[in-house]
Amino acid sequence: LQNTLPANQYMNDIRTMSDIRQIVLHHTCGSSAQSAISWWQQTPERVGTHFIIDKDGTVTQCFDLKYWAFHLYVASKSNQVPPQYKTALHDRRLARASVGIELVCAGELTLEKGQYRSDFDTIIPTQSVVIYEKAFRDFQYYEAYTSAQLASLGQLLKHLATLLPHIPTQYNEKMWDTNIAALKGEAGIWSHVSYRSDKSDCHPQKELMELLKHTKYLKIQ
Repeated sequence: LQNTLPANQYMNDIRTMSDIRQIVLHHTCGSSAQSAISWWQQTPERVGTHFIIDKDGTVTQCFDLKYWAFHLYVASKSNQVPPQYKTALHDRRLARASVGIELVCAGELTLEKGQYRSDFDTIIPTQSVVIYEKAFRDFQYYEAYTSAQLASLGQLLKHLATLLPHIPTQYNEKMWDTNIAALKGEAGIWSHVSYRSDKSDCHPQKELMELLKHTKYLKIQ
């Protein structure tokens, strides 16, 4: 699906495919693709991602790859990374050289009276909850990414691999925490948590990790 954000919601500083070095995975902390898009449309900050994948697997492209937006915000005051990576200029460089992919997901959950609740006070069914024995980013419970979402993500990564053959697709097991290579702009597939100590997207769900481990087979030979 094509649901282009208005031009004031992304940077129209045109880039080439060779300018793009990183693919970054996010999740929305919301309930639907439309709610995320509506939120972006109402905010003055240009923070949208290129793609958003709904729970049923529907992929929406929000704006063209030749444009970009500030989807990382490494300059956040609460982001505990070395200060040289927290400048507005570096944040711009990283954003301009990356593609953002958003998975619709409530994100971290709290357990209250036997029910899993999201930050926006919706109840997530137990069968849709991932429980981490060791807390991930201070939370033990997360809404699971759906099998339909992950299937679409795999197809989208395959598509991007043909457009961006210079980006390596090998799985990086260190992507689940702040990573100097990501912050330096090293080419590859990363997650928002690779850049931000104060974020929890994406969480390392087993099925997502397995998908990413097989991205090395996505290249068209």
